[in-house]
Amino acid sequence: MDSKIEVKKEDLKKLFDTLTNYPQISKEQVEHEMKKTFGDDVFKPKDIKERVKTFEDACRELGDEHPFVKEWHLGENLSEDLEAYLKLRVIVAAINEGWKPEFTEDEWRYYPWFWLYTQDEINNMPCEEKVRRNLQIKQIGHFAGFASAYSNNVPSSTDASFGSRLCLKNSELATYCGKQFIELWMKFTTVQTGK
Repeated sequence: MDSKIEVKKEDLKKLFDTLTNYPQISKEQVEHEMKKTFGDDVFKPKDIKERVKTFEDACRELGDEHPFVKEWHLGENLSEDLEAYLKLRVIVAAINEGWKPEFTEDEWRYYPWFWLYTQDEINNMPCEEKVRRNLQIKQIGHFAGFASAYSNNVPSSTDASFGSRLCLKNSELATYCGKQFIELWMKFTTVQTGK
């Protein structure tokens, strides 16, 4: 997206007249008028991490006609893990912004990294250690916690034992997706229920 926009003097004058006619103008009114004049894309955050913070954001980003969004709407009476997978599929597609893995020899693909901690490990871990390990932990009942972590060789290593359908185009997005959507990842990877 180009960082320059062309503005006609008459459009700017019309916008000025509209905005200065309100006795007390709200932020929503300003946003509405600015988008009406310049278009939605001008004010849309460039960073995908700013645009996709919820499942609903991911659906809006892809649009109702995207196959993953359509398939999500078809699901009824889904198990918790399947519902989480369908949502993650939409989220990952939105975050990847059109990138799809080609599975070539030289292609790198990324996925979130998770650890399962016992309740004692969580309780005894100092806050500094949680920060150093860059952890975000969600409780699983009374006995354990599920953590999204980032690691670069130390203190652990990685392997490619994760489903390739939910891979991301870079490590930054994989870390973001794991932390932002940790509850869905937890349901997808740890819950085995049927309805």
